[in-house]
Amino acid sequence: MQSLSDLFAAEVKIVPGIRSLEVLPEKLKDDPSYFFSGPLILEDGEIPLDLNLFFKKNRLRKKVYLTYGCAQKPPAEIKGCLEYMLKNNIALITNVEDEKCRQLFPETFYYSQYMPMHFVCSQVDMAIHHCGSATYHYPVLHKLNTITIGTECYDRENVALRLKELHVAEHIPSPGECLDFIQQFQNTFDQQINESESSRMQRIHMQEILNKEIQASLTNFDMMRLN
Repeated sequence: MQSLSDLFAAEVKIVPGIRSLEVLPEKLKDDPSYFFSGPLILEDGEIPLDLNLFFKKNRLRKKVYLTYGCAQKPPAEIKGCLEYMLKNNIALITNVEDEKCRQLFPETFYYSQYMPMHFVCSQVDMAIHHCGSATYHYPVLHKLNTITIGTECYDRENVALRLKELHVAEHIPSPGECLDFIQQFQNTFDQQINESESSRMQRIHMQEILNKEIQASLTNFDMMRLN
């Protein structure tokens, strides 16, 4: 039986992303055993009728998609962020369940544990996410204004900070790492939802560059030819 250390000694390592975002350590950056596959993401299935209707009803509102993944329970502070956005007339699509928000904002709160990500990201003005490996690619592909929220998980945090460095996202540390998390969120959200035209153009330009690298990585990656 192989040990965990044996797995890290594999002859070939596949990174599900692109070099510009999944930045390897200096000593590994030229290692030929690392291959970048581009994002491993799913195509949408059938679009739920109620989700289609939600977007039609809220076509004149700003729309935000917030996900905190499905593997862990979001910190309590995240629900405070939901309320803040809803109180500011934002139409919110989220996988964070909140019965209070559902009751107070039935027209502008949409919850589902799983989403057709391409469709949702093509309809909203902003994405807020925890920088999971698959998740962070969708806002880049759809050129969305983005906020990332820390999870105290270093690999996600590295990518989140890289997105910030490239001016395609803003980043807020996790609630466990900042005492004024909700205030930081509110300040960042207000700034981003009212993004200046110059900032928007800079962001889109970089997202287009990243998109080209994504498409090139997907085209060039061939599992059968790895050696």
